[in-house]
Amino acid sequence: LFRSKPGPVVFTVAAADAQPLALAKGVIHQPHVLTHHLAFRRDHLTGLGIGGGHGEDNRPWFAAEKDLANNRLIVVQGDDHPLLYHQALTARQLHWTAGTPPTQTRLKAKIRYRQTEQPCRIVQIADDNLAVVFDQPQRAVTPGQSIVFYLKDECLGGGVIEQRFATEREMELAL
Repeated sequence: LFRSKPGPVVFTVAAADAQPLALAKGVIHQPHVLTHHLAFRRDHLTGLGIGGGHGEDNRPWFAAEKDLANNRLIVVQGDDHPLLYHQALTARQLHWTAGTPPTQTRLKAKIRYRQTEQPCRIVQIADDNLAVVFDQPQRAVTPGQSIVFYLKDECLGGGVIEQRFATEREMELAL
């Protein structure tokens, strides 16, 4: 199955550039056993002993990034931290209710069940690969989760989020 591999949990405070800050400014590097099967989502931490409010402003902590290549978990404070928001994504495993992709490129999409539909633009990259750019950055865009597309009240289909990007430009450079 899975094996534990020790690695740091990096706590950071909100910063305009979303980079870890010096220890004197509030970043704590705490050794912690990271396992790839820990029960946490990007927007909810369990098993790390940091749930609830902490720090100067007593705001909750959120897992923002899983850096598996460097075996690090990036944890940020507050639900408005820049690392929690992304404007663009790619999706695969597409399924269209009409059998083919829509001809419209301006649609609405949901990445969470109870989320209101959000305006976006889609661009077909390949047969089973789509780029999506939201008008406004979205919170908790999570690879492996679903995205569903709508035109007015009609559900057009959806796919599985593959990658997420802070900006459209970041996505363009990656593709």
